[in-house]
Amino acid sequence: MRRSSPVSCPAVLRPAFPQLKVDMARLETEALASRPELREQDYQTRISSAETRKAMLRMLPGLEFSAGGHYDSNSFLANDKWADLGVKVTWNLFNVLSAPAAIDVAKAGEEVATARRQAMSIAVLAQLYVANANYNEALRQFKTSQQLSSIDSQIVGQLRNRYQAAGLGEL
Repeated sequence: MRRSSPVSCPAVLRPAFPQLKVDMARLETEALASRPELREQDYQTRISSAETRKAMLRMLPGLEFSAGGHYDSNSFLANDKWADLGVKVTWNLFNVLSAPAAIDVAKAGEEVATARRQAMSIAVLAQLYVANANYNEALRQFKTSQQLSSIDSQIVGQLRNRYQAAGLGEL
């Protein structure tokens, strides 16, 4: 005993694919502002600038101020209590001789930090554009799949009509 049960086909759903309605310039700005790697490079640039200033300040002479009160229990001294003030100027000649090279190294470090920041920015923007291209490709594939699904639904409808027409002819 064979029972034929009709095959029910659910209604064709047409899910809405989300559209990207944001300007790429705004996405670029947001990507460059929110990436932690770029923030790290900003800090590295600041550190390199501080290193340059430090190398320049090492060339300056050092000043030391001193003040003191003194007492001596020697009874033969005319003054057993006295105070002194002093200023010392020191200058490390090795720092003076090596300062130009140190300043050049520090400035090169600044340039390297700036170049790294630029390279990182380009990498972030490249990721953004690759993601946008992937999104557009996925959207295109989704639309193609929807069209194929629509064609398949039409074929199923035609086959169903043909089957029903063949069944009516046998009666």
